Amino acid sequence: MACPQAQLQPHQHLQDFRQTVNHTVAEAVRNTITLGSYITSFVTLSLLMGVVFQLPVIAFFLGKMGIITAPMLTRYRRHAIMVIAVVAAIITPPDVMSFILVAIPLCLLYEVSIRIVACIGKKNAM
Repeated sequence: MACPQAQLQPHQHLQDFRQTVNHTVAEAVRNTITLGSYITSFVTLSLLMGVVFQLPVIAFFLGKMGIITAPMLTRYRRHAIMVIAVVAAIITPPDVMSFILVAIPLCLLYEVSIRIVACIGKKNAM
């Protein structure tokens, strides 16, 4: 027995996308989404999030050079959370769920960065 989705025509996904784009709520509401704008938004968001999620790697190298320390990162945690919130608000679309899906992992990555820098500090002290 074949899977029902395997029987879809090759262009079924493209037709589904066109149907979604061409859907209208009311005559007064005009849809301005195009495939080009969707791809541009997706690629931009992916690249920015990829750069932002390099926080532990950047912290590792800055800690190795002695520019940052774990106590300094801990002391400025409140400031870092505000910066993370601003960056998350800038790189995400204007909805709360996207903001939360970026801000919470960034805060966790900041905490991981503190632990990484603390480990580097212990190794440098030996």
